[in-house]
Amino acid sequence: MRAYRETWAMAPASARKKLERLRTFFRFCVDSGWTWENPAKLIKPPLARPTPTLPFTDPEMEKILWATEVYPNKGIYGVDTGRRIRAFVDLLRYSGLRIRDAATLSRDKLHENKLLLYTQKTGQPVWLPLPKKIAEELEALNLGGKYFFWSGTESQNPR
Repeated sequence: MRAYRETWAMAPASARKKLERLRTFFRFCVDSGWTWENPAKLIKPPLARPTPTLPFTDPEMEKILWATEVYPNKGIYGVDTGRRIRAFVDLLRYSGLRIRDAATLSRDKLHENKLLLYTQKTGQPVWLPLPKKIAEELEALNLGGKYFFWSGTESQNPR
């Protein structure tokens, strides 16, 4: 088992996940009575030292914002795509929200220049101030729904 583990040429985080799947498989084999022990149980997971995520540099942000200006009108709305993407990028940049939280942000959470959010641990309300320009960008998005960026339904592109 250790010789097999040494053949893995992947990042530590990927190797941890692969080892987890291997342990799960052998646990199933033990539970099914196909083997008496789990050989993957003795293998130690690799140490994963995550590298810190750094903010974009000013030149990188300029390129990102430039790309929103030249992005073609595509997607289910077909108009103002670049303006919506710009508002999305600015929201992520100034709010610190995760992509999913920004994508599903509802209109009722924006009051003047503040976002109403709730803490994960205690559920307490928190007011996050936004630059006035960003709040205005969001307000200018008029997709006719409850959310700024999401239609409120499942994916428009079935697989």
